[in-house]
Amino acid sequence: DRLVEKGLVMYIRKINKKYYEAVNPEKIVDSFKEKLNIATQALPELLRIYKTPKSKQEISILQGIGGMKTFFEGLYTEKKDIYTIGATGRIYSFLKFFAPHWVKRISKSKIRIMTLWNFDAIDKEKYTQPLKNMENRTLPEKFSTPTQIFVFGEKSAIIIWSETPLCILIKNKEISDGFKKYFYFMWQF
Repeated sequence: DRLVEKGLVMYIRKINKKYYEAVNPEKIVDSFKEKLNIATQALPELLRIYKTPKSKQEISILQGIGGMKTFFEGLYTEKKDIYTIGATGRIYSFLKFFAPHWVKRISKSKIRIMTLWNFDAIDKEKYTQPLKNMENRTLPEKFSTPTQIFVFGEKSAIIIWSETPLCILIKNKEISDGFKKYFYFMWQF
């Protein structure tokens, strides 16, 4: 029956029985030519889609003091504006020697930093005083969390300042753009 549907076989009914008969074998070649023609017409569009640069997506987990240093070094080397939601100031507690040098380097760069601080952030002045390229606002008292969100370029990071600090680093433009929308919504208030 499938061959009948494809037009490669026909049948004749005689006394309630079907007698199948093959059609001209050139029909097979014609069927392939038709499919080749359809594929050839679709090929330019398929090639355009294939050659379109694909957004590379990555998720990395960075843990501990070394992981945090790697993350903050990446923030600097990326050379993109930085948006922070829920800044805690805990970098100075966890990275006592690294943090002051990092702040000094970032203050000399042209990287713009916009930060939404937690109401109960610690060591806030250690950041805000030396950084002339930084804009700051403070979130309401109810909005205090040990979790921070950083957005820079096509990357976002969620940092949890727990006993062993943890950073979930995401490279995905759509996620980064989404976090920026959250940031600007909160920045207004």
